[in-house]
Amino acid sequence: MAQSEFVSTKHDPKMLYVTALILTVLAVVGNLLDENHPEGAPKLIKWRTISQARVESLQKHKPVLYVFSANWCGPCKRMESIAFGRRDIANTINKNYIPVLVIDESQERGKNTPAVQKTQKQCNVNSFPTLCVVPWNLLDADVEDVFSTGNEIERNLIARNLPYAEAFESGEDKDDVSERATMDVLDYYRNRVPAHVGYSTPDDISEYLFQCNIWHRLPPSKGKIHWGPMPTLDASGKPATQSPVLIAFVEDCGVLSDKMRLSLFENDETSSLINRDCKPVLVEVSKQEPSQEAIALKKRFAISALPAIVVLLPNEKPIVQDGFTSKKHALQFLNRALQSRK
Repeated sequence: MAQSEFVSTKHDPKMLYVTALILTVLAVVGNLLDENHPEGAPKLIKWRTISQARVESLQKHKPVLYVFSANWCGPCKRMESIAFGRRDIANTINKNYIPVLVIDESQERGKNTPAVQKTQKQCNVNSFPTLCVVPWNLLDADVEDVFSTGNEIERNLIARNLPYAEAFESGEDKDDVSERATMDVLDYYRNRVPAHVGYSTPDDISEYLFQCNIWHRLPPSKGKIHWGPMPTLDASGKPATQSPVLIAFVEDCGVLSDKMRLSLFENDETSSLINRDCKPVLVEVSKQEPSQEAIALKKRFAISALPAIVVLLPNEKPIVQDGFTSKKHALQFLNRALQSRK
């Protein structure tokens, strides 16, 4: 009977070594890939849609972090994978912001959705990736609104730094600008700018998030005027009072509304005139969600643009000024309107 042949691997272990070596290399490579491109890393962040973020931001008074990205953008993918894959960065975002990943699909689809187009325009997005933090009270603000201020404290802070800022930005008289003053100006303006363009390192993103966490815009000022409640108005809009009523319509964010708050409400001359001769009423109109009362009042007085001033006199038609140009023109309007009752 023929004896069966059996080949032992004991005497030829090369294949086992080769297999083990291949598995080891694959494991090391896999670990490196997982470290630098962690699977599902963006899932650490609780992303919302644009509409969801808007509702939540208004409810919680929490800033929105828009991350503008594109499927074809290599730096975007590295940022999403590496930076957003760091648990400390993800925790910072989830704690302090309402994050929205805005994907540009203009190359794939020909154009973006209206919501994406609007958000990109408001944040002035020209390249990817771009990160932009927007406070809850400026969700509908344009670029000018973000940099305007309707608060006297913040206005004074800008005014104190303005000479240094002008010298620094113009490049003139640099020798006359102290290093400390220059740094103060740069710190102030950097803390007001809510956009970060491009991606370099996770630490870069972490620093941006820290700075945006202290960035703010102070609530708009009501000034020195003694605002009172809205009087009862009849069907024609006339008040049930013999004293002139001044109604000031201002937006919660907007360059012209901010100018009127500072030039008219904070000014001693104009505020004294209004307090002495009128019953003043302030109507603050939200850009995001104007109240039904504000909408009805704008319609009643045929107001076409904000800010606006309405003077109501007994037995006369409402006198309306749309928009705001300067304290001088506002004073002229008020004097003419109040003179007409005499």
